[in-house]
Amino acid sequence: MRPTKAYLRTEVGHWGADLMHFSGQRAALLTCIDRKSRFLLTAKLEDKKSKTTINALSVLLHTMPQRHLKTMTLDNGGEFYQHQRLPLRSFFCDPHSPWQRGSIENANGVPRRALPTRRKASDLALLRLSVFTIVISCIYVSDAKC
Repeated sequence: MRPTKAYLRTEVGHWGADLMHFSGQRAALLTCIDRKSRFLLTAKLEDKKSKTTINALSVLLHTMPQRHLKTMTLDNGGEFYQHQRLPLRSFFCDPHSPWQRGSIENANGVPRRALPTRRKASDLALLRLSVFTIVISCIYVSDAKC
């Protein structure tokens, strides 16, 4: 059971993470959000393997101050199998219970509207990370609900 402070969103440092999958391609989008501040981190992944996902998530989290790394809530997907390698405690929601990770589900809804899941395989692969980060930042900031 994750801490009450994470559940109530009373302090910064409790994160949620998820992968956005796009049909017909190996690439995926990793999203990670702080439950209180709604600070969103994203990374483009070349594949959905656990090693790739955890490496990218670790890199994202290492950009944050240590005091802002307390817990991480994940779904039960195989991409998070190596969660022990993360620099914070990991919790998993119950199967088929996305409401237990509402922050990340809502955050994923914002770029989904701009990046439909039915894209050609080359579309996501051709998107440079710098351009992608700017697009996601602009969309999220203008459309986030608190």
